[in-house]
Amino acid sequence: MAVKRGVFLILFLTVVIMDYANVNNNEKTKAFDLSIIDISQQLLLAAKTKEPTDSLVNIIKSITESNLETQLNNDNNKKAFWINLYNGYTQVILSKNSEKYKDRGSFFGDQQIEIAGEKLSLDNIEHGILRHSKLKWSLLSTLVPINSITHYTS
Repeated sequence: MAVKRGVFLILFLTVVIMDYANVNNNEKTKAFDLSIIDISQQLLLAAKTKEPTDSLVNIIKSITESNLETQLNNDNNKKAFWINLYNGYTQVILSKNSEKYKDRGSFFGDQQIEIAGEKLSLDNIEHGILRHSKLKWSLLSTLVPINSITHYTS
């Protein structure tokens, strides 16, 4: 009887450990299972609906420069990804600390977005990346309320 319990315990622990390792491995590889545009859409949707965003933020941190170059291979993909990221992170940052918006210079200027080993600010995205796309009307500076923005596709 004790041998059966021991074998069962070993099998049980093996399954639990393998499942835990698989969950951690899946978290690391999610960025490769979905397109980075899909990930940016999910971030914006989660932020809008006040769902947890930590796992998506971690996935975005793990996106590599190579992923960006490969998947953002045309202007429409670039615009969709960066607009979703900008709007999603704006809401994520506000949900964590709405008081931060009182100092707009800090809110938009602080480098609080990590992607491809770099830290970016909302200003970096808006003025350094999106300004070249001439899509200023689609950012948060519009008259459209933030809650009406769903997401952008390529």
